[in-house]
Amino acid sequence: MKFSEAKDKLKELAKGKYHSLTFDFSEYSSGKIESQCRLYISEHGSKEGSTWEEAFAALEKEINGAPVEEYPDIEPKQAVGR
Repeated sequence: MKFSEAKDKLKELAKGKYHSLTFDFSEYSSGKIESQCRLYISEHGSKEGSTWEEAFAALEKEINGAPVEEYPDIEPKQAVGR
């Protein structure tokens, strides 16, 4: 994903809220290369990944929340704290 594509996608996800994105690239004398893609939307915080796709997956999980099981795999006594 290109930076401009990430910018457009973040703007859409932010729905008018303050948002920002940064890309850090480091190349070491050993030849090692690292990249970090960071996304931020107010009220949802900052998420990062080594690719834009990883960062968006983490941010979308934060926005949408973790899936909730309709019927959790627990006994009724455990559910009421007994």
